[in-house]
Amino acid sequence: MLKTAGISSIGASSAKCEIYDEAICACGEAPLWHPIREQLYWVDITHHKILTRLNGETSTIQFNEFVTALAWVDKDHLLAATETSLTVLNVITQEKRVLCALESDSHETRSNDGRADPWGGFWISTMGKEAQKGLGKIYRFYEDQLHVVVPSISIPNAICFDPVRARAYFADTMTKKVYVMELDSQTGQPISAPTIFKDFSNLNQAIDGGVVDKNGDLWLGVWDGKHILKVNPEGEIIERFLTGADRPTCPAFGGPSHADLFVTTAAIGLEDSLSTTPEQGKTLIFRDVAKGEPAPCFSLPASFQSEC
Repeated sequence: MLKTAGISSIGASSAKCEIYDEAICACGEAPLWHPIREQLYWVDITHHKILTRLNGETSTIQFNEFVTALAWVDKDHLLAATETSLTVLNVITQEKRVLCALESDSHETRSNDGRADPWGGFWISTMGKEAQKGLGKIYRFYEDQLHVVVPSISIPNAICFDPVRARAYFADTMTKKVYVMELDSQTGQPISAPTIFKDFSNLNQAIDGGVVDKNGDLWLGVWDGKHILKVNPEGEIIERFLTGADRPTCPAFGGPSHADLFVTTAAIGLEDSLSTTPEQGKTLIFRDVAKGEPAPCFSLPASFQSEC
């Protein structure tokens, strides 16, 4: 098991963090750079909405339940994970069509972290609405089937992929551990049980969202830690990026060359500090910090695609 050195001993990057969007999110999450539209989308889980910014203006798409994770399908469609479903959203008309149910018969759970994989699938997690221990799962939707890949987890986060090494990563925020699974290089299906990649249990903060760059380095948001950690494929923390916001949630690469790192943050529980800490709850950006990969496209099943 790999133990974590004191975070204060890890070198801090000189990269400057800027505010990308001024909208204050109670729980900003799931940043997604749409490579065709060249536009960032993200969610505010608490307020049931998707946000986006285009030509200097911020707009929202409202849902009537939690919306927690996103993938792009084509120029005009996103896949959105809601509290009870995977839903295809037309970003122009705002029409929503359910692709499949997601624990819709449970009043105790909701969706949480998710991300498209490089093989055309979509991984989506669930968790207890009261963060009940072990109540969540991680699923993969692939070739018109939703199946469980992790049967029990508490607060699933940091779902992301290294296609070169055929790996999937995920974290359990409650246990402060990041896990790795080996994947079939042709289909992306898991071929091993999860093993501990990095143990952060000696931290006072918690691991939230994650993304992998072109070199295979893992970038992790640290809730209550004010920074993004950069971890190499061997599990060594090599750099930290200070955000100014107390609760950075999830990083994602984007921009014209996918070298910018966008970071969502959460203002929930920090309302008294909004006037003194301008980054709280806002969407941030580190410009030109790494070689990122474009977000993978989610492949709709042919039967559904013909109806879009």
